[in-house]
Amino acid sequence: MTPSFADKLSRLFDECRASSGRRYENKEVVEAINDAGQAKISASYLSELLSGKKDSPSIWVVKALADFFDQPVDYFVEQDLPPRSPRRAESAGEQTWTLGARLNLLFAIATGDDLPQPSNEDVATAVQAAGSPLTTSELAAVRAGEQKSLPAETLSRVADYFHVPAAVLTDDRVVDMLAVQLPDARLLQDNTVRKIAYRAHSLSEADRAIVTGLLDRLVQEDPGMSPDGLSF
Repeated sequence: MTPSFADKLSRLFDECRASSGRRYENKEVVEAINDAGQAKISASYLSELLSGKKDSPSIWVVKALADFFDQPVDYFVEQDLPPRSPRRAESAGEQTWTLGARLNLLFAIATGDDLPQPSNEDVATAVQAAGSPLTTSELAAVRAGEQKSLPAETLSRVADYFHVPAAVLTDDRVVDMLAVQLPDARLLQDNTVRKIAYRAHSLSEADRAIVTGLLDRLVQEDPGMSPDGLSF
């Protein structure tokens, strides 16, 4: 018997648990996904997915759930693919992120082929302009691990600069998800790419096949990232 989406999702809740062994609560899954900004779901919608009342979530919701439980999206597609052991789990507890590591991740996401990495001075100047004190040397010290904290308001301004929720700088679950999404996060920095993706989701399966065929033809004419190279 082919497992349903509800079966697959329920198995993740059963087998991919916190380091303490407890089952994740629906509320914390929803909050982590919403804070990461990849998708927006409600606790009631998650309950409906688990019960089978809803069984056709968008690719964004599927990927967000897969990322939360540290699974490939293929887990929800392949009938006999079991959950893998979450890479973030460690014998001494779940992985934690220093503030410096979180900031370095944001700098990495803001960098791409056509996106030069912002400097510490760029970020500090923007944060100062937004009304929060932050010097270039202070930011450099935090990124190097020489300083462990910054005021909450300053962290919020830094998050605003990188266009991410402030929870990325405070919540391990959210930054875990962002780290998993690093290659795709770079790609979706482009507003045009993001608009194409969202519009394509509203099309019928037949129309999406037409769009995919067109993209494949254009890629062959102008080599770059093939759609087949995406991780979702």
